[in-house]
Amino acid sequence: MKSGDLVLTKIKGFPEWPTRIVDFSLLPEHIQQLKPKSVSSVSRRGKKHVKKSDDHGELVCVKFYGDDEWIWCSTNDMKPLSYEQIDEYLVKKGEIPDKDGSYVAKKSNKNIRLTAAYKLANNKELSVEDFAKYGSQGKLAEEEPAEPAEPADELEEPEEPEESEESVESDLDKSYKGRSKKRKAKSSTRSSKRAKRSSKSRKSATRKAKSSTKVKPEPKSKPKVKPSEYDDDWGDDIIDTEVGVVDISTIPDGLTLAKEVQETNKLYNELRVEIQTIVLPEKEETMTYRKKFALLGPLIEQVVSYDRPTVSSLRSTNLYRVLTIILKKPEYQKAKFVIKLRKFLKNTLGLQVDVEKHWADDWTKEMDDKEEEELKKKRIEEKVEKERQRREARKSESREVSVVQETK
Repeated sequence: MKSGDLVLTKIKGFPEWPTRIVDFSLLPEHIQQLKPKSVSSVSRRGKKHVKKSDDHGELVCVKFYGDDEWIWCSTNDMKPLSYEQIDEYLVKKGEIPDKDGSYVAKKSNKNIRLTAAYKLANNKELSVEDFAKYGSQGKLAEEEPAEPAEPADELEEPEEPEESEESVESDLDKSYKGRSKKRKAKSSTRSSKRAKRSSKSRKSATRKAKSSTKVKPEPKSKPKVKPSEYDDDWGDDIIDTEVGVVDISTIPDGLTLAKEVQETNKLYNELRVEIQTIVLPEKEETMTYRKKFALLGPLIEQVVSYDRPTVSSLRSTNLYRVLTIILKKPEYQKAKFVIKLRKFLKNTLGLQVDVEKHWADDWTKEMDDKEEEELKKKRIEEKVEKERQRREARKSESREVSVVQETK
């Protein structure tokens, strides 16, 4: 097996997942540092039947399709995966048609994430370099520059010196006078109809006509509007108001949002690896909690102060699981960052994490057994007490019945 090969990797507790082998030179720096010292420490960990020492396979690093997770594992835990096998799987799930062009199955709601990973692995154009650097989606397409819009008929054209402010005002005067003439014509026809009905209305109409001829209203010039970058004048009527105006330029497009999610996933993944190595070290515990507090402080501050936290990124990178362990262990409650971290998980994920005494370092199996025995004793005592109360209730009922019969 070599770098770039498609393989099915089997991790304990998960189904076989489509992955790709990535060469050491293409790995991120923090993944290179996590390389185990031997293959046996990875491939045989947690398994009951240990094979011979010379049959551990080769140590390679693979990247999962879908969630873009990295893992160091043995070649004994994987097997080759071809594009024909991917097509067969997708045909069975009803995602693509078969060779005859017909769908042999309906789309299944089970194992949606696994099916999505197979669909991403079916991308033959994605190189191993882009897969290692950008993930399962590959490099996002850059947004093409927008073509310059044709100049619209605007009131002001600073590039053409022929049109001046006077010409603009004259055009406004003409448009205003044209509209005023139409209005006067409509009012005159209405007044003539009313004049036929009564002489009083004729007098009032003539008075209005005289007053209108004496005083001519000055045309109000429209406010000068800056040339807009759009073709139409939509929204120009509310450009000067402060309430109800939405600045469309502040809304990011889909490409920008996708880049932000990718950056967030990358940052959360790196932070999760660093925090996990401190909280759950692979070697025996040698670090004091005081030193852990000093190392975790700036990392937790990065998580809490990040300006674009997303629920999907916290869950897909499993960062929230490591943070939950910190809040549950009693030893971490003396750290200064615990209050901020508990508030952060409450506001983002709605998680209320309480301290668990069972997560303490000094909690042993004997203490678990003792607590379980006490719980069993308590349940037995409650059961005996309930039975005693039932017997007393039955006795009291029988006494009442006998008293009633004696009185009769």
